[in-house]
Amino acid sequence: MLISLSDQAQQMAETVTEVAVSSDGIALERLNRPSHEVRRIADFRLSFDKTDGHSLAVRGSTEVEVSMPCSRCLTEVGLVIPLVVDRTFGLVDELVVDDPEDPLSAFEDGMLDVEALLAEELLLALPAKALCRPDCKGLCPSCGANLNQSECGCDRFVPDPRMQQFLDVFREG
Repeated sequence: MLISLSDQAQQMAETVTEVAVSSDGIALERLNRPSHEVRRIADFRLSFDKTDGHSLAVRGSTEVEVSMPCSRCLTEVGLVIPLVVDRTFGLVDELVVDDPEDPLSAFEDGMLDVEALLAEELLLALPAKALCRPDCKGLCPSCGANLNQSECGCDRFVPDPRMQQFLDVFREG
């Protein structure tokens, strides 16, 4: 979904204008990455505000439902992540200008790509580590069994590598 920021800036007076963004108009596959899959996004509104006559503020918030693997056992975890959009674009003679120093900018040629903007915000909002439950036991390092489902019986003792020289003495004697 594309929105012309320059048109928004020219049409509005000093008041805030809003644009409704329907989840039907957003291609969810553009928000997906190898680390997560977007299941649903809530409808929301983007507000446009000429903050000081030299910039255009774009604000909005929504919720995104994503599915990603548990960091310990790789079971699929469903998360609801709140997204907050708060971007400011420069204005020159009622035209929105791109920030060449922003490599993640979803703005190009006067158009705001809402899906790219949401994808950027989602990447920033994703948790560093998702867990299926707080006490997740993970996978067995020997056989790969999910330890949340059953114990595998493997010996998972890992000796401290700093003690290796002492262990070698006991093995030789």
